[in-house]
Amino acid sequence: MIGFISKACRQVALTFVLMLPCLTAAQNSDLGNWLIYFGNKQFNQKWNLHHEVQYRNYNAIGDLEQLLLRTGLGYSFSGNNVLLGYGYILSENYNEDHTKSSVNEHRIYQQFITKQAIGSVAL
Repeated sequence: MIGFISKACRQVALTFVLMLPCLTAAQNSDLGNWLIYFGNKQFNQKWNLHHEVQYRNYNAIGDLEQLLLRTGLGYSFSGNNVLLGYGYILSENYNEDHTKSSVNEHRIYQQFITKQAIGSVAL
């Protein structure tokens, strides 16, 4: 008898857990897509070339939201890396009347990556 009650409780709990997403309410979500590539080419122990491409769409593919292209030259020292680079960002934003406007950005950027250890944990 106790085994039957335990099995019934598990079935009720499983049914509740499976129905929970149907009982919740949330905002509508539009489908989007981000395709991202990061690369790093090591020239020697000190110098490296960083490059990345980020292709972001409003829909699954073909409705450009943003294209981000970045490259930079990095220098490594004492387990750290400092990088100076250039970024090009093309954004295609929807206006209130559902037309799109393009915005081009050209940026210089810097990046500092450091590795630290707290006890036996490396950060």
